[in-house]
Amino acid sequence: MDVRKFSGSYIPLISFIVFISAMTYLFFLRPPVILVTDVYSHALYGAEQEQLQIFTSSFRILRQVKVFRIMEETDGYTIAEAIKKARPIPRFVFFPFHYSEAAKIYNDHIKQEGNDATKTIVLFYEENQTKNKNDYISIAPDIRLDYYRTGRSAAILSREIRASREDNLNIHRQITFMYDTQANSEAQSAFEKGLQDGGYSGTARFVNARDMVDHNNLDCVVIEGPANAFLQSVKEIPAILLSWFHDTNYFPDNIKIQINDSPYALIPKVVGLPESSLVAGAVLKVPSSFQILRNKIVNKKLIGELSKAVRSEFGDNASR
Repeated sequence: MDVRKFSGSYIPLISFIVFISAMTYLFFLRPPVILVTDVYSHALYGAEQEQLQIFTSSFRILRQVKVFRIMEETDGYTIAEAIKKARPIPRFVFFPFHYSEAAKIYNDHIKQEGNDATKTIVLFYEENQTKNKNDYISIAPDIRLDYYRTGRSAAILSREIRASREDNLNIHRQITFMYDTQANSEAQSAFEKGLQDGGYSGTARFVNARDMVDHNNLDCVVIEGPANAFLQSVKEIPAILLSWFHDTNYFPDNIKIQINDSPYALIPKVVGLPESSLVAGAVLKVPSSFQILRNKIVNKKLIGELSKAVRSEFGDNASR
């Protein structure tokens, strides 16, 4: 037996084992990320969904994401004191906005101890929540960019249904955005700009998700609010869903893209920001996570265009 040939055949396997061992060591060696949440969130999504989201976020950032679950009525001082005892000392601590007082107390604690490595992050989802006075870093979804990317994606998806039917050119087509909370005019304009840059010639309509929607002449629908009845009744129209639900296997086949701005989805975006931008008092916006459900898209030629659309910057026409 040729010993050199025998040993050489194991080099890829040995390299793979060394790589996995190094990544595992790095994963557990690096300071973790802590996410403060409450029992309500746990009950809303369930243990299985939550564990899946924790695993996904941890895998993406190669750090452990640890959930610090508290009772909703717990006071800020108690929360801050408990997190301060966490070991190893975390690299990031994420607080929902309604625990911003705990974030301020915790940030004061670590500054008094001379801990400059831990970043205190508060996640907010409404403009009026940015009451930051240099106590922590505020992070929010970039609604304007999200709406722009959504518009471009909707324009591309509209081709799938229009190619599958004989359109009457005299019929005025439209794409409907079903919202839970109405976005500001800047975000709506960004959505319309995305449609335009995606080559869509119809119009956009914004309606409350709880209202009855006429699905005639629809090319695509974007769903932000509770619209289960609509999804069940109109299964042929391609849809984009804004949802925190992680397991897309439960989605109807007409949902082609999921947009997720949950804390678990935003953590990798924040961790990837330049260190120079993560300073106390900063108010930063990061794009939501867009997941293309490739197995639900009939026209596979559109997937490449969608991949560019969900990564595009505002007003970027490069992928047209």
